[in-house]
Amino acid sequence: MGEDSDHIMTIEEVARYLSLHELTVRRLAREGKIPAFKIGRQWRVKKDLLDRWIERETMKNIGEGDSAWGESPDS
Repeated sequence: MGEDSDHIMTIEEVARYLSLHELTVRRLAREGKIPAFKIGRQWRVKKDLLDRWIERETMKNIGEGDSAWGESPDS
């Protein structure tokens, strides 16, 4: 395992990484939509789990007919 696989990110880091607002990331964590866990009152995310989640979500979206450029394959 590399250093990245053990890296634990804060909500702020995840928000920057995903280009989302911190409140959006907190909501996604609270709703169980991203792989996050709490230490005390603070949310944390393991980077390797987040990267795998991104890969799964990307494949799921592509499987629903979206291309990487947001166009339908029939266009």
